Amino acid sequence: MGRTSRVRRPSQGIEPRDKRGLPLVGTIAGGVIRNLRKQKRVDFADLFQSRQDSLCVFVVHGEGMIDDGIADGDYVIIDMARRACPGDVVVVVTEDNQRTMGRYSGGSEDSIQLETRNSEFKNRFLSLENAHILGVTICVVRRH
Repeated sequence: MGRTSRVRRPSQGIEPRDKRGLPLVGTIAGGVIRNLRKQKRVDFADLFQSRQDSLCVFVVHGEGMIDDGIADGDYVIIDMARRACPGDVVVVVTEDNQRTMGRYSGGSEDSIQLETRNSEFKNRFLSLENAHILGVTICVVRRH
């Protein structure tokens, strides 16, 4: 854990010197902020550290997943060790190294069915001879 230093504000007490992560300022319920008694920090790297070797990040291009709240320019964190289940949002790699994502709907012995989450796009069936599931989306990050 990080080093600590005494702060002269009596209401704060001891505060970490290590400023990694983002401040956790409270919980939200129905739009009302409830302050925490002690200010904590959330280091997102720590949340993923135990699985770091199986994780990777992609930048989303396009609007094919917009109805699932995944927009152009979002970052998606993919767990390559996680087995895909129907309903998961997955990244698929084709034989010519093209990458696509969609909601996994299962498939058959020789194909993967991907649902797009935009009514303007068609669902896809990809042959397992030409494509494989790289991993499952576990987190979406948006920069405004």
